[in-house]
Amino acid sequence: MKQLGISSIAAMLLLAVPGAASAINIGFHAGFGSGTMDVTFSDGFFAGEDVEIDVDYFQAGFTLDTGRQGKMFQYRLHAGYHALGEGTVPDEQTGIGIDNHFGFAFNPGSAVRVWAGPSVYVGVLSGDFDGGAYFGAGATLGVDIPVGDGPKLGLELSYRVAGHVYDDFDSGTSDDIFLRAAFLF
Repeated sequence: MKQLGISSIAAMLLLAVPGAASAINIGFHAGFGSGTMDVTFSDGFFAGEDVEIDVDYFQAGFTLDTGRQGKMFQYRLHAGYHALGEGTVPDEQTGIGIDNHFGFAFNPGSAVRVWAGPSVYVGVLSGDFDGGAYFGAGATLGVDIPVGDGPKLGLELSYRVAGHVYDDFDSGTSDDIFLRAAFLF
């Protein structure tokens, strides 16, 4: 519910400024990812042990994008529901996350926009583990395909290295690959 309120406020602010609203696409996204997490536990059965865990991710939510034909730079924000599961067990941890992508177009004049750039990730999760946060950085390759006169479909492939901080272990890092699709208006 809180996510819906933030999304609504952002949309109202953008629409209140006609010049800004015409330069911004708003929509929704969904994606999944997979990776390997290396953790060092501070207590419990694995105290002091380094453990490698295969993890799966799912995300869905609001997307804001500034990419336009003829422009070299774009900013894309994905905000919403994030879930992390161990191996094939989905939703062991759920929460909210924000993905920030800074893209540079290879072909700014083309209707089909191909772009790449750095990405920054932050999020808060809770669930089977006591809960915690993650932060990361990586690179994203994307393509935006027009669908009719206004909307566009954005497809992304991202690689991320992330740090995880949870109550159950002192530290953790992960190497992850994500596939995302966004539908933008």
